[in-house]
Amino acid sequence: MNLFVDQLMPIVGLVAVFLGVRWVFRSPVGEALARRIRARTQRRWGGGGDDPQRVEALEAQVSHLQGRSPSSPSA
Repeated sequence: MNLFVDQLMPIVGLVAVFLGVRWVFRSPVGEALARRIRARTQRRWGGGGDDPQRVEALEAQVSHLQGRSPSSPSA
């Protein structure tokens, strides 16, 4: 019986840790962590707010390269 408990406890512990981590990431704390990671990534890689004129110009360029006429903006 003791051998069975010794083998079962690591599995139970792993499941408990998994459920705890899942709970944290789905809570407001997890949302705050995600927001902080996104902000850090944007600062590091230079991702700022999207300029609508720049986005439209890039979409037109991609459409031209693909041989399609640019679609009208769906604002």
